[in-house]
Parts: sequence; C-alpha cells; structure tokens
Amino acid sequence: MGAMLRAAVVGLCLTVLSGCSPSVKNQGRDGVEAGYSGRTLTARLPVEVRVPAVMAALDEVLRDRGYFIKESSVTEDVAKLVAHAPRNDGYPRVTVQANTTAAATVVRFTNEPFGDEEQCRAMLDGLLVKLGL
Repeated sequence: MGAMLRAAVVGLCLTVLSGCSPSVKNQGRDGVEAGYSGRTLTARLPVEVRVPAVMAALDEVLRDRGYFIKESSVTEDVAKLVAHAPRNDGYPRVTVQANTTAAATVVRFTNEPFGDEEQCRAMLDGLLVKLGL
C-alpha cells in the first residue's frame, strides 16, 4: 500500500512539474508568440494594439462561441473580462486580462477550473483574426 501511495505522489509531482515549463508557439499571420503554463496562455501583442481594441474584439469572439460575459472592466491600460460557457453551472469559464507595457500589449487567457490549452489558443486565434494579426 505504501509503495502505491509513493508511486501516485511521484506521478502527481511529475505531472505538476512538467506543467510548469511553458508551451510556446507562434500564432496568427504575424507570428504572435504565446506561451501556455499552468492554466494560463500569455501572448504579447504589438504595442500599437490598444487594450480597448483587444477587449472589444475579444467580446465578439467569445459571444460568437456562445459564452456570455459575466464581468467586464476596461481602461486604456488595463482590462479584465470573465466569460462563462453556455451552461447553467457557470463552468467552464474564461478570465482574460490585458495590460499595456512599454514594449507590448500583454493578454492572458485563463480557463477555469482545470485549464485547456487548445481552447485558450483557439480563442487567441479568433482574437488575432479580428485584430488583423
């Protein structure tokens, strides 16, 4: 029994530790670099892309996928949006945060509760198409 428990703990640790190394891929026609780690996909868009434009395009992308927007706050430099899948229990949900830095507009997609890299990347692809990137 002790050996099985140790094997399970080691397996869990290896799964968690391997998830810490980000999976980085280029997306969109301009090759936007996006890294997935944990439950979050982080992409660095060109600094010319403003946060309000990102959130407006993202609103369309999510609504087209059947999500409803539960929470949204946008300023010129920082934004947060929480969208729920078309289910009654409120999960899965996606939280998207965007902010400007000196060199880029950073967008983070977090799929809750368990994470889903493919879904986050598909949403990023939709966003990039809407933005012409």
